[in-house]
Amino acid sequence: MNSSIKQSTAIFIVSTLSVSCINKKIETRLNHHEIGQTIQLHELVRSSKNSKQKSIIWAQAVKRVESSNLHYRTSLEEIVQAKRSIKKTWWSLAPDIFTFASITKNISDISDISTSDISFSVAGNLNIPNPFIFYAQLYGNHLNILRAEWQHELTRRNLHSQLYRAYISSESITASKLALFKKKHLINTLPPDKIASEFASIREGEHTISLQQEFLRLQLNRLFNSPGENWRLTDTPPNISYSKKLKKLDLRNGFGKLGLMLQTIQIEVAELSLWQVNFNRFPQFNIGVSTPPLLTNDSSGTTTFDPERINLFSGASRNFDLSDPLSLEIIRDSQIRSKHTREQLILTTESEISHLQQLKQQYRNLLQQESNLMKLRRQQSKSKLSTDPTLLLKQLKSQGEMKEQLQKNKQAQQTIDLQFWLWDENYWRKFN
Repeated sequence: MNSSIKQSTAIFIVSTLSVSCINKKIETRLNHHEIGQTIQLHELVRSSKNSKQKSIIWAQAVKRVESSNLHYRTSLEEIVQAKRSIKKTWWSLAPDIFTFASITKNISDISDISTSDISFSVAGNLNIPNPFIFYAQLYGNHLNILRAEWQHELTRRNLHSQLYRAYISSESITASKLALFKKKHLINTLPPDKIASEFASIREGEHTISLQQEFLRLQLNRLFNSPGENWRLTDTPPNISYSKKLKKLDLRNGFGKLGLMLQTIQIEVAELSLWQVNFNRFPQFNIGVSTPPLLTNDSSGTTTFDPERINLFSGASRNFDLSDPLSLEIIRDSQIRSKHTREQLILTTESEISHLQQLKQQYRNLLQQESNLMKLRRQQSKSKLSTDPTLLLKQLKSQGEMKEQLQKNKQAQQTIDLQFWLWDENYWRKFN
């Protein structure tokens, strides 16, 4: 009884100490990480406030995105892993090598260990996989490579589009600064009762520009994976305009092919799943080869490899579910999933086609609006400026509003251009 109590007490003490050590270790490591994160946080705040602006042109920005962006590198790593999976599938054909080592000695004579007390052996088994299962694995591996490569291409295009939007934002901020600068110089021409409200408008504009600049800085740092930096976009991105290409934006001309191929991957994955379910209904045949130890070292000496001791074994097995012995329910579920996948893709395609038509019509409307605004602007340019300060201010304000409307129209066109650009295979084929 006393012995049992002592053993229980010892186990309890050891368990308590173990838990205490684990908790202490976790606390120490978390504190270490907290200190490291705090240091990085302070360094990030300091660098973001004091870092000098770095100029970067479009070509350099694209290279930076494709070398540093986290999303780009992650999608690239998925391709590497998909290709590695094929090697792993082929390496599964290699024999399994096992090593065994043991020491046999009375504990009282542990200090007198000799080579005769140590045994060591190496053995191997060769498993020959079911050819149908092996083929399905390879097929799935190659399918994953295609999916990873096409998804990577879509990621690349999305990042280029985000970078282009950053350039548009930068241009918009520059235009807003220029408009605010002109507004400040015209403030002295205003009637006294309107100066105060104009000052308030200018301060609000400065605050808005400050917020836009910070948002752009963070956006570029996410694209370039450069926390704390302050980038200035120079140069201009390539001209992207579909004002004269609307009729060519059709699947028959290659438009949207990447999206179509990504859909075919989903269909094929569903079909492969259905094929595997049907195949699993039948017994699974396995073939293997067991060999004697390739090398044995013990007190009796070393033995050589004996081919006559190689054993070939094979078998067939199948798991039965008594509630569904013929796997009819599993097949039915797989067929339904495959059917639903196709139906969902059809619905998605219909929505995308409708969205494309709406974008085209919206684009045509913007082009017509731009044409009308340009006519009005030409009319304004023909009229002489008044010498009356009040009328002059109205004329300048009208010209400024016209320019602002044209700028908004251009930005709206660029927004749609970028959506077309993403799926324009004729463009991306040139730069792959």
